[in-house]
Amino acid sequence: MVKRFRGFYLLADEEGISQTIQTMLTPLGESRIFEDLQSLWDAVRQEPADLVFLPLRREGWRELLLYVRRLRSLPHSHLFGVVLYCSFYDREIFRAAYRSGIEDIFPWPIDEAWFLAKIENSLYLLKKRVHTNALTGLPGIQVIEEQYYLRLALGHAFSVAYLDLDHFKPFNDEKGVKAGDRAIQYLSLIFHELRLQYSRDEVFVGHLGGDDFFILGRKREVREVIDSVYRHFPKFLPQLFSSYELARGYYRGVNREGVQQEFPLLSLSTAILNIAPKVSLSFEKISEMAALVKKKAKAFSGMSVVEFFVDRSE
Repeated sequence: MVKRFRGFYLLADEEGISQTIQTMLTPLGESRIFEDLQSLWDAVRQEPADLVFLPLRREGWRELLLYVRRLRSLPHSHLFGVVLYCSFYDREIFRAAYRSGIEDIFPWPIDEAWFLAKIENSLYLLKKRVHTNALTGLPGIQVIEEQYYLRLALGHAFSVAYLDLDHFKPFNDEKGVKAGDRAIQYLSLIFHELRLQYSRDEVFVGHLGGDDFFILGRKREVREVIDSVYRHFPKFLPQLFSSYELARGYYRGVNREGVQQEFPLLSLSTAILNIAPKVSLSFEKISEMAALVKKKAKAFSGMSVVEFFVDRSE
């Protein structure tokens, strides 16, 4: 595993802008300034930072972009982003810069608040890129845990929901892995559409793996998302089952004992945990509680939701 530097690398420039940027970046993390491209290259190759800042000039811009392409050719280039800053505007140079694989270009001088907001967004997108589930494009377990603890630290009431597909294993066994992947992808398409209706602070959706999804936010918004998913998911069933199976409301598959039996069409079960203010529970504990609540939801046939109020830190 590649060792990472959680912060920023900057290349020194004659104007001293890199030092100003270093000061501006202080609220977001540690930064290091390198005097030449080779020492910066060695650092990125051995211990990549989150973002690498480079000065772009009219003189020598082609050589700089070749250097960027060299950085992007590293095996672990997905772990970091490259940001340029400059004191001029040239559309053709900027087009070439973006094609080289940079994250962004910042004009100089720059408004500090706007700069920090853009960098925060770049860091979020980078983290999403690194920790996104390949099948669904949704954040994976590491980001899910981070989002949970960030929300917990605020000390306000919020809700988490654990959602999965009912009878997914026999469906996957009978219809095949590709059909199982399609079912998960259809579900993720609904989540992606719903995420556009809410800000990142209002609703967070992640993919725990397999057919398990995670939703976090305020109680009202979480319930709105679950209700919307339940309304839209049945529209995809004709893509997953034959007309014969749809008409009868079941498909035949093999159970855990290896015996053929009838299974209901895919449906959803969700456990919603409504967490009271200032409650402090580990992610492992909340996941254990959610598993018990979801087991109760699965006792009901068809689409089901069971809510549970969490008011103790134990």
